[in-house]
Amino acid sequence: MSITQLAGVASAFALVAYINGKLGAFIDELSAWLPGESRAKAHLTLLPPRPLALGTEQAIDLMSAALASLQPFEVELTGIARFPVTDVLYVALGLGGDKAHEAHEELNRGIFFYEEPFEYRPHVTLMVPRKDTDVSRAHRGAAERWAQFNMSKRFVVDRLDFLQQDSAGQWENLQQIPLGEAP
Repeated sequence: MSITQLAGVASAFALVAYINGKLGAFIDELSAWLPGESRAKAHLTLLPPRPLALGTEQAIDLMSAALASLQPFEVELTGIARFPVTDVLYVALGLGGDKAHEAHEELNRGIFFYEEPFEYRPHVTLMVPRKDTDVSRAHRGAAERWAQFNMSKRFVVDRLDFLQQDSAGQWENLQQIPLGEAP
């Protein structure tokens, strides 16, 4: 099973918080600079890709209702790290990591429950390596560039994007849902 696409599933859904502004642009540039597979726009995933046994409109309605009680929260990105099994490079969370984890636990229930291949760890993916990638070198380079970024490394999660992936691997934004608002 791919990290970004569920094998044998006609459609998958995910829930993400896009990172905008200068911080998001820097992460996008850093990700593009790194070797490895191409990535989507900088984001924090709250629900990794999963199949859902319901229609798109019903999924949007249920997700909107599930998010009504989730309040906005601030996130601070701390540094570059590497997952040991996959060698994926990512930006770790300090402040807000606990809130992201709580949100994942709250949302990964009922109709949205999915047994994920890895334990959920809030992060912002930078690079999914190819076989020929020198991950240690990429990690050092990314850490150096991260240390040189002297602007705020904080952002507020106040809306989430509910996405659907088709069998060709293309993602479509189904609905942007503000946090803390009744549907």
